[in-house]
Amino acid sequence: GRIVCTARDETEQRRQQRELKLFQQAIEQAADGVAVLKDDKYTYIDKTHIEMYGFESKEELLGDSWRRLYDDAEIERFETEVFPALEADGHWRGPVTGTQPDGTTFPAELSLTIIDDGRLVCTVRDETDRKERERELELKERAMDEATVAIQIADATKDDNPLVYVNDGFEQITGYEPEEVIG
Repeated sequence: GRIVCTARDETEQRRQQRELKLFQQAIEQAADGVAVLKDDKYTYIDKTHIEMYGFESKEELLGDSWRRLYDDAEIERFETEVFPALEADGHWRGPVTGTQPDGTTFPAELSLTIIDDGRLVCTVRDETDRKERERELELKERAMDEATVAIQIADATKDDNPLVYVNDGFEQITGYEPEEVIG
């Protein structure tokens, strides 16, 4: 009788499995959506990506085309501008407009990277809140600029409290041009 015995050290394999699980959990909890595509179809998509585009489960998009998430004009822009740049550089980043199944659109920042095996890694960030803050700031700035009262803002962090902003009302009331008093 012969006995054959094999032994395998599973310590490294278990460590790698723990790291992979940790990595997957980190991606699933990220504020940005993450997806992987092969031949224009989703092979991986995280919860954030799903929710951002208005879907409820991964199964609704896995194996489906990315085109489902954009309107015709945006798809054409991808094909004429984004993909040529992506193929030339291996990566692309820029603004897009996503479309949810109910037709609701939202501004997003998209990052695309081609990895070694030809798959495409996609990260997406919903820019709705940032765009809203920009609109609010523009509105406040316009209101200050057009106010009929004199408004001036000084930099209190500097010893001489220099003026950093004056509106048109300041100029009309005081007669001073902004260039004369700012700084």
